[in-house]
Amino acid sequence: MPQLMITCPRKHRPLPTNHMLKAEDFAAADLGDNRIGPCPHCGEAHAWTKADAYFAGDAPKPPPPGRPEEDRR
Repeated sequence: MPQLMITCPRKHRPLPTNHMLKAEDFAAADLGDNRIGPCPHCGEAHAWTKADAYFAGDAPKPPPPGRPEEDRR
């Protein structure tokens, strides 16, 4: 089963969510609100929703609008 990922909003790097499910089950999945932390890329905790998630191997979603562009290293 594919791993769900989010993008670290500070470093813009992929971050696993610890949720794994089939792509065909994603639309019906109730993932609620989630939090990951500390992030291995920036050290902060990140809240995320289903709208932020993508499957490992897919193109990462950009950070939501309104978040400042920060260090991309």
